[in-house]
Amino acid sequence: VKRFYHNDMTHLEDLLRESRGKGFSRILIVTESVFSMDGDICDIDTHVGLSDEFGALLIVDEAHATGVFGKRGMGLTEEKRVDLAMGTFSKAGGAFGAYVACDEKIRDYLINFCSGFIYTTALPPSALGAIDASLELIPGMDKERMGLQHKADQLRISLKEIGFNTGKSSTQIIPVIIGDERETLNLSNWLKDNGVLAMTFRPPTVGEGEARIRLALSVLHTEKHLDMLIELFKEWRRRGEKNKGTC
Repeated sequence: VKRFYHNDMTHLEDLLRESRGKGFSRILIVTESVFSMDGDICDIDTHVGLSDEFGALLIVDEAHATGVFGKRGMGLTEEKRVDLAMGTFSKAGGAFGAYVACDEKIRDYLINFCSGFIYTTALPPSALGAIDASLELIPGMDKERMGLQHKADQLRISLKEIGFNTGKSSTQIIPVIIGDERETLNLSNWLKDNGVLAMTFRPPTVGEGEARIRLALSVLHTEKHLDMLIELFKEWRRRGEKNKGTC
């Protein structure tokens, strides 16, 4: 397994060329469409082009895009030449379970050789009913999708104005990159004490010096919720400046 630098298509192309030069018979490209730690989006079209050029199998995880992006909320890989798209119904779907979209050959392979699938108990009818209902609702929720992205844009702008680093986020996932692990934990605990659940991510989940809090917005978050969150971040920033002034 070789990793290419985050969203670096030049590095990916170099690795593909190197792998082809070594005569590998099977090459797989695996990526997320919406990156769970950074909240940015992968370049699907370039991925597709490189997979075609080098004869690689392209696998895309749509966990954070399903229901939120794409035509009718069907993800960023819809109508793209992707060999395998997978995702979950436990996020925007509000249910439980997951899916794999692929051709019949890959499907048969997974059914026969994927141990995680073979030894998994089937979903109960209640979960299947919830999935069915979500798939009926999601295509008609364009207004909600637009509203969600607007809220995310406004929150990013406000956080940056306060002086927080939100990286390259362009989606409903907004990292607040603190860097120092202790400060990140302190901020998360302080937010929790004030009614906001904001999970921390530290190395090795993210790179050294990139500890962060991840904010994940939903359509149910109101303007009032966002105003409260922004005020809390402002208060934390004021506390930090005050402490610096007394050192």
